[in-house]
Amino acid sequence: MNANFLRISFFLTFIIPFILQKSIFPFYRFGMFAEPVINKVQTEKFEILIEYNKHKKEVFNAQERGLYESIFTYLMRNYYYRNQTEEILKVAADQIAEKEIKLYFLRYSELSTQADTISFITK
Repeated sequence: MNANFLRISFFLTFIIPFILQKSIFPFYRFGMFAEPVINKVQTEKFEILIEYNKHKKEVFNAQERGLYESIFTYLMRNYYYRNQTEEILKVAADQIAEKEIKLYFLRYSELSTQADTISFITK
């Protein structure tokens, strides 16, 4: 009886887990030759640039205009990926009282230090 107990306990602790798992992936991932776990994070940044005249330019600050900055940043990213950047520029233009301005939608990527001008509108 003691031998049967050892066989059953060995089977339950060492064999059953191998049968119940759906793949052998965990052993490759966290084994001796495992690759380090890396999280791919997007580091792109979006801005709206306001050009009042040929010499005066400033970055649109959503918090100064009465908008939540985090929500506005989310909306800029969302409109960029839907290829509707003119719509978010119209929202920003509605928050500015001055006339005859030009708004630019800028995208900074992690690879380049210069901004990509995606679109612009004139008010």
